[in-house]
Amino acid sequence: MRKILFLFFLSFMCIPVLSQNEIAMKKLTIEVRDSVTYQPLADAMCRVMNATGRLQGFKVADREGQISLSVQQEDILTFSLIGYGKRKISVNNIQGQANQPIIVLLAPKQVQLKEVIVKLPPIRKQGDTLVYNVGSFLQKGDRHLEDVLKKLPGIKVAENGSVSYQGRAINRFYIEGQDLMGDNYTQATRNMPVNAVRDVEVMEDHQPIKLLQGRKPSESAALNIKLDKGHWARPFGEIKGGIDTRMKVWDNQLSSHKS
Repeated sequence: MRKILFLFFLSFMCIPVLSQNEIAMKKLTIEVRDSVTYQPLADAMCRVMNATGRLQGFKVADREGQISLSVQQEDILTFSLIGYGKRKISVNNIQGQANQPIIVLLAPKQVQLKEVIVKLPPIRKQGDTLVYNVGSFLQKGDRHLEDVLKKLPGIKVAENGSVSYQGRAINRFYIEGQDLMGDNYTQATRNMPVNAVRDVEVMEDHQPIKLLQGRKPSESAALNIKLDKGHWARPFGEIKGGIDTRMKVWDNQLSSHKS
């Protein structure tokens, strides 16, 4: 009887702790707008930093300038967009009406350029897909795809080579839209030369099962590797019953071999 009462007492003591953790998280819906025209700013980026200044995650505004995210009370939000000044806001200072988005205004920033150089932005959004321009993240000494994946915001590579996005393991790894590697995608990430890769695409909420697409969304993302034109080739080889055919893509060639 004493053991039962003791277990009951422990379970009762845990209830306030769980409630405090739930209260600590705060869901926000934000609209980023131009401070002059009041027009929504699509592709504005919101970075979430914790109290120690560590990046917790980021979101990119949709075409209506809206961003939805879950944060903690002590987090700091930093908003930025090319052509606008950055704005930093503490979650503690955010006040809004129930069921109404919080308006964040960014002021246009005039920059006088000596010469105009057209470059792709490091990160851009195309529908539900985030596109990372690999060239913007390259550093001296980077040799393989895995080296640059470790530098992309929101993406983490574990010691065993597994890739996750926003804390969740990816559910597919595509090369030019094809699932060539299956669960053995570390063969590509650790061997594909980084100069063969043009973009890394993150397809958020990707549903890999065709029958469930449009019916049951997924909470995980998929990665799609876009190759530089000089390293791209069409897959060849036939898959026959009883033969395990695996595809490799690197060193400017795509080859199949039997194992």
